[in-house]
Amino acid sequence: MQKVSMWAAVKKTWLLLNARSGYFAKFALGLLAVNGLYACLQLMSDVPEGEFRLDVAFVGLVYFVGSYLISISLQHFTVSSCRNQTSFFPQRPVMVFFRYLLATIAIGALAMIAAVVFGLPLMGVVFSGILDNPDTLMFGVVLAVFAGLLMGVGSMIPIVRFAVIYPAITVNDNWNYSKAWHMTKGHTGRMVAMAWIISLLSIVVDLIWGVMVGLNNPDVVLEPSATYLIVSSIYRTALGVFINAFLGVVYEDFKNRDEAMVGVGA
Repeated sequence: MQKVSMWAAVKKTWLLLNARSGYFAKFALGLLAVNGLYACLQLMSDVPEGEFRLDVAFVGLVYFVGSYLISISLQHFTVSSCRNQTSFFPQRPVMVFFRYLLATIAIGALAMIAAVVFGLPLMGVVFSGILDNPDTLMFGVVLAVFAGLLMGVGSMIPIVRFAVIYPAITVNDNWNYSKAWHMTKGHTGRMVAMAWIISLLSIVVDLIWGVMVGLNNPDVVLEPSATYLIVSSIYRTALGVFINAFLGVVYEDFKNRDEAMVGVGA
């Protein structure tokens, strides 16, 4: 059975976004509003240490819940669209929300464990004293860089291998962690690479925009301006819509591949 192609999934996602652009534009507006709340949080970040502000807590809560609801609805709509259906909200949305939240916590915990395990070589380099010796400093830096990359890649493995659980939850499909791990077997490298490409793209765009704004306002790094945050919210919205749609498309590809393999076995 041919493996799922990440590049083919990217093209399929792009075609779906164009075919149902009107619907995805509405999701983008909702996500932009949520990202606008994040920008408000950053502008309200001058709260003195130890002081509690109800308005900041409220905006933070709305941002947290809103971002989850948009992601759930967007992934649900994407998978439904792949199945030639139009549905915006899952059945039993409250249960879906908490299942989605629990999955996020569980996958995050697994990622932290993986970071510790794959970070052992980096800890070995740091505590070996090789970085403290001028004669071995350059060699130690090279080792630290490679060890740091190993930790970064290793921590991404559980995230990408279990990511297909999210859209499965939004459409109430019968998926679990063991099945997700089995179905994504053999795709770890390309999935990690895709995750790093998306992450680096976001960082590069953010840095470029930060430098452009910083040329006119050097203090923007310490105190982000409203203009900087507004533009950042726009491109984060575009990236968020694409990532959620891409995740839905990838999940549906894995599901169809799994069903085809079961059919062949039968």
